[in-house]
Amino acid sequence: MKIWQKITFIFAAAILMVSCSSDNVSGNGKSVTKSRQVASFTKVQVSGAYRIVIHQASASSVKITTDSNIEPLVVTNVKGDTLRIHNKKGVGFSLNRPVLVELSVKELKQLSLSGANEIVATGLNDDKLDMNTNGSAQGSVAGKIDKFKLQVSGSATIDASQLVSKKVSVRLTGSGQVKVNATDSLESHITGSGTVIYSGDPSDVNQTIVGSGKLERVK
Repeated sequence: MKIWQKITFIFAAAILMVSCSSDNVSGNGKSVTKSRQVASFTKVQVSGAYRIVIHQASASSVKITTDSNIEPLVVTNVKGDTLRIHNKKGVGFSLNRPVLVELSVKELKQLSLSGANEIVATGLNDDKLDMNTNGSAQGSVAGKIDKFKLQVSGSATIDASQLVSKKVSVRLTGSGQVKVNATDSLESHITGSGTVIYSGDPSDVNQTIVGSGKLERVK
């Protein structure tokens, strides 16, 4: 199954599960794009089934693209230094495509995903990035980081092979697959049947595997 077909299937399944316990709102098919004013943030927390696109820029910004009757039901608020993105409480969406949220951020320190989200982050250039996923997230992360910490629980597929990192720490629980690029050191903890694929020729590699999981190297 191609990755985009898999993403579409996962997104549809997530919407169905949400609709069983929420007021379900069907999109009206009239696409709009709205910019939102938010305070600066360095951390992003997403719950639900969204397509998140992140660019590093000189200032923080948020832009939403979805059906006009759905856009007001997407909550984006900043508390402390964390931007939270989720559906309005008690509301589920019925859409042909996921809500697109485009983010510009000056500095990204932490990225947390819960649900069937899709993430694309490019041009990252920071000292440290912590990334956590819980569920069936899909996506890619690219740029240059000194220390990259990735924690995955569930069936997520995360491609960070284009995120060149000096030190990488991966903790994978479940059946997910992750790709990372470590130039100096890699610490990998796998519980379950998941796979960690690494490149970058690190001189220091430590692994712990409980279950049928695998640590693979590619050149």
